[in-house]
Amino acid sequence: MNKVLIGIVMLMSISQTLSPPALQASTDAEAVVAADHLNVRKIDSISAPVIGSVRGGEILSVLSERNGWAHIEIHGKTGWVSAVYLKKRGNGKREKHDEAGIWNVVANRSFSTQEVRRSGGLNGKRIVIDPGHGGVDRGAKGAFHSTLESELTLRTGLLAAEKLRAAGAIVMMTRMNNDYFSLANRVFQSESVFADAFISIHYNSSLRPDVSGLSTFYNKSVDQELAQSIQEGILNGGTNLQDSGVKFGDYYVIRENQRPSALIELGFLSNRHDELKAETQDFQENAVSGIVIGLENYFNQR
Repeated sequence: MNKVLIGIVMLMSISQTLSPPALQASTDAEAVVAADHLNVRKIDSISAPVIGSVRGGEILSVLSERNGWAHIEIHGKTGWVSAVYLKKRGNGKREKHDEAGIWNVVANRSFSTQEVRRSGGLNGKRIVIDPGHGGVDRGAKGAFHSTLESELTLRTGLLAAEKLRAAGAIVMMTRMNNDYFSLANRVFQSESVFADAFISIHYNSSLRPDVSGLSTFYNKSVDQELAQSIQEGILNGGTNLQDSGVKFGDYYVIRENQRPSALIELGFLSNRHDELKAETQDFQENAVSGIVIGLENYFNQR
């Protein structure tokens, strides 16, 4: 009899071990937004409409979690956000390191079959997204709406990371909030993780308000193909930016970087048309989709 009871207990234990986790778990918890800007979507999908946004430090009520998404409530409204950018309250202060992306390397979340594109180009590729500037280095300032380049590059970078992960890439960011990191640190992050591609995101400025357009820069001839593919992807992505061409650039983050690298200038904040366009959600979505397509095409051709 004892042997029978022991056998039943063992079978129950094995059954519990092998049972898959529930698709959706109710949490009833609070979390703090760990990124400076985070899109809130209608449903738990990267392709779902953006219905709002939350900012760094805001406290959200997490109703449930599913497939790397959190169903949240704030100000009496509900929506879905990427759970990787939330920090549950009560776990202590976030640890910051001025090392190679120790806290900026965010593990890939799980995605439904419908979300992950299966073309293979980006699957498993290690992509480092570098939102230009940050902290005391605010970059360019918009001539009409006083848009700060450092805030806009972070917004673009976070969305790029989201879409690249959905395409199967392993994504790291040189910064996920308004902290300052040196150019040498950004290069170190790229090299330390053996990045398959390092993409630095910027917005340009000029003393001439009529200057406009998209440019992508490379430093080494071997990276010209990467820059060209990204340029074409963004131009074909519905941004309606003028084509200012693929160019050689003597920028530190691509000059000193021994990994494949490119630097993008997504229009001019000194140009009224470019600045107003860059602030819109449609532009952000289209620009980032273009970056993803450009990277995907680049890896598919190699």
